[in-house]
Amino acid sequence: MKLKTLFIIGRLLLVLYLLLWVVVYVGQTSIVFQPEYLPDDYEFEFDTDFKEGYIETSDKIPLNYLHFKSKEKRKGLILYFHGNSLNLDFWGNAHEDFTKRGYDVFMMDYRGYGKSEGEVSEIKTYEDARMVYDHLMQEYKSEETIIYGRSLGTGVASKLASQVPAKHLFLETPYNSIPSLFMDQVMILWLPFDLQYEFANNKNIPKVPYPVTIVHGTEDMVVPYRNATRLQDILNTKDEFITIEDGEHKNLSAFPLFQQTLDRILLPVADSLILEQTNSDTINIKEEQLVQ
Repeated sequence: MKLKTLFIIGRLLLVLYLLLWVVVYVGQTSIVFQPEYLPDDYEFEFDTDFKEGYIETSDKIPLNYLHFKSKEKRKGLILYFHGNSLNLDFWGNAHEDFTKRGYDVFMMDYRGYGKSEGEVSEIKTYEDARMVYDHLMQEYKSEETIIYGRSLGTGVASKLASQVPAKHLFLETPYNSIPSLFMDQVMILWLPFDLQYEFANNKNIPKVPYPVTIVHGTEDMVVPYRNATRLQDILNTKDEFITIEDGEHKNLSAFPLFQQTLDRILLPVADSLILEQTNSDTINIKEEQLVQ
C-alpha cells in the first residue's frame, strides 16, 4: 500500500514538473516582456522640463523616447534602459536621481512598449540601443556618458557597454542571465530546451573595459539576491558589487547607501558632500512623516 501511494505521488510530481516545463516554454515571452501600451496622443507629465520624441530604427520602427535636461551645470548623460514592465510614463520618474546631480537623462521605450511600435525582440533591442547611443554621441561625449540598466534593462546596458566607449556602467537589480534567473525563480534544475532569451550579463560584463557598479538588495523577490551574486565572480578589480540590506526590487533609491553610491560615482567630491547633506535631510523628513 505504501509503495502504491509513493508511486502515485511520484507520478503526480512528474506530471507537475512536465507542466512547469510547458508553462515556461509557452509563456517565456510574456514573462520576460510585460509592456503596457499608450495611445499616440497620450501626454506625459513630469515635475521638470523634458522633450518627448521618436527615433526611427533601421527597419523603420518609431521608438518613443524622453530626454530630460538637468537645470544644473551639465556633468554628463545617463543613457537609461528600463525594466521589463510598464512604459515611459512610469520609468520617466527615475530621472530625478540624475537630473538633480547635473546629468541629462535619455530613455527609450522598447519595441511594443508605450508608444513605441514593433514587436518585442532581444536582438532588435540590442540594435536599437546601439542606434540610440550613436545618435546621442552627436551631442554628448562618450567620456561623460553613464550607461545605466535597471532590471531587464541591465542586460541591454551590459551588452551595449561591451561594444561602445563610456565612462561607467551602472546596473541596478541585475540578474546573471535570463536562463539562470528562470531556474532560480521557479526552482527548475534542468530544462529540455533552450530558452528564447538570454540577456547574458554574465557574458557581457567581463568585456566592459571601464568600471562597472552593481547594486542589489537582499530582499529582492523578482531577481533573487542569490542570482545576482553570481556576477561577483566575473567582476574585475575596477568593478564593485554593492549589497543593500533589506533592499527590495523597486525601492533601492530610498536607501541612503544607494544615494551615496550615486554621489560617489556621479559627482565631484565637493558637490557630493553638499548633496549628501541634502539627501540626509530629505530622508529624515520622510522618516518623521512615516512616524506620524
